Amino acid sequence: MNRVEGRLPNLHEPHKIIFELIRIDHLFNACAEENMSDLQSQFETAVAESKNLASRPDNDTLLKIDSLYKPGTSGDASGKRPGMFDMVGRAKFDAWAKLSGTGQDDAMQQYVDLINSLK
Repeated sequence: MNRVEGRLPNLHEPHKIIFELIRIDHLFNACAEENMSDLQSQFETAVAESKNLASRPDNDTLLKIDSLYKPGTSGDASGKRPGMFDMVGRAKFDAWAKLSGTGQDDAMQQYVDLINSLK
């Protein structure tokens, strides 16, 4: 809606409609960028805090932390799966691969939430 008039632009003035749509698009993109930078800073803070938790999480939680960190920074699992003698590396890779298709923002938010729950 046009903030000044409180109504949509007149349909007989298509250039005003286009300008209003462009303005709305710019506002939306500015909000999205602000939220992304906020999530990015929360993620970076959570990464730093994960190194200073009061107690060491159990192995399953450590695996979850590692598996969420990777799509938050690198995207979907890539590269070769570690061999059967590298059990830790293989478990980490498999946990990461299970999250394939998880968006970077979603993985970062889950990481932040998990670290916050461990404080």
